[in-house]
Amino acid sequence: MKRDILLTLFAGLILTISSYFIYPVWSIMVSLWFLAVISIKLKRLDKSLSLKEKNLFNIYIFFYPISETIIRLIMINIESPPFLNRIEHLYWTFSLVILFLPIIKKFTIKFSKIQKLLFIICFVSFIGNLNEFFEYLLRYYNQVQNLGLFYSDTIFDMVINIIGSMLGFFTLEVIDKSQ
Repeated sequence: MKRDILLTLFAGLILTISSYFIYPVWSIMVSLWFLAVISIKLKRLDKSLSLKEKNLFNIYIFFYPISETIIRLIMINIESPPFLNRIEHLYWTFSLVILFLPIIKKFTIKFSKIQKLLFIICFVSFIGNLNEFFEYLLRYYNQVQNLGLFYSDTIFDMVINIIGSMLGFFTLEVIDKSQ
């Protein structure tokens, strides 16, 4: 248990520090990601997961921040097309479902499938909306001109967040059926 938390803390620190040099704002997201991971592990919420769920969870807690940091590095160094941002949001919200799987499982244990789907969509969309507010504040405080131009980006991102959370739900359903 302690070794697991120390490994997570060490990996989180390394990823946070290295991502700061790639994209400073991203290091905040990486920090929050690993804060959630460590909280879940300290509370031992991941102990209720099945073997397949635990394997998916343990892979994703490290795979997502590493792969997203690489995506950020690519997006910074090339003229990234708008669809790359959509894929990024889809991947992010899917990954949030996996990150919060121990919490989702605990709260939805007696839910019907539709209730579980709605819970996941609402939970992940709430986090996604917080991210959109954060993006807006960054643009506002950096005095980006024409803030209204980002409205359509925000709406698209919110729709993609819902699709990503649904993809996460269906992945969990496939894992449940395979057990």
